[in-house]
Amino acid sequence: VGFTDVLIDDLSSRLCIDADRVHATGLSNGGFFSSRLACDLPSRIASVATVAGVFDPPGCGDGRTVPILAIHGTSDPVVPFDASASNLGAILSLDDDAVFALLVGQREPVPQIIDRWATANGCTPEVTTTEVSETVERRDFEGCDTATAFVIVTGGGHTWPDTPPQFEAIVGPTDQTFPASEMIWDWFAAHPRAAA
Repeated sequence: VGFTDVLIDDLSSRLCIDADRVHATGLSNGGFFSSRLACDLPSRIASVATVAGVFDPPGCGDGRTVPILAIHGTSDPVVPFDASASNLGAILSLDDDAVFALLVGQREPVPQIIDRWATANGCTPEVTTTEVSETVERRDFEGCDTATAFVIVTGGGHTWPDTPPQFEAIVGPTDQTFPASEMIWDWFAAHPRAAA
């Protein structure tokens, strides 16, 4: 996090960067790290989008909230949607609690994590549900002080939707029915950093 903070300063001093449009995204650990940046650098990060890796770090931030879009597959074998057994345990010879402790320090279902983000972002429990494709549902929380959305990829694995499938035996299937990168770009474009 400290490196990223310094990196933003360095790049901003040498390049033409809009400080109100510094966003973070990533898959798996990159998603966990994006979550961490939203918590620890809320005055620097305009919004985040996570794919197959969202968590709610304890003691999050300075009270300022950051818009979050989380995309997660229901058949993710590495970071299971329902916090069931992870295949990473077998690969690393660890039990599941140790795997989750290694990844994010907690083991809980992804919808529960998103609900906590929504609460922190001042949302009501109500959501507007949009069918993105036959396998993808987007839930935008209502009444939020800060935008919060959850994209559920039914049957999706630990993968970035609309990319070539790879290592399916380990990471599961890759949904091809919607362009995740375009959705994330639209999210970033719609959420510049809010005034302090």
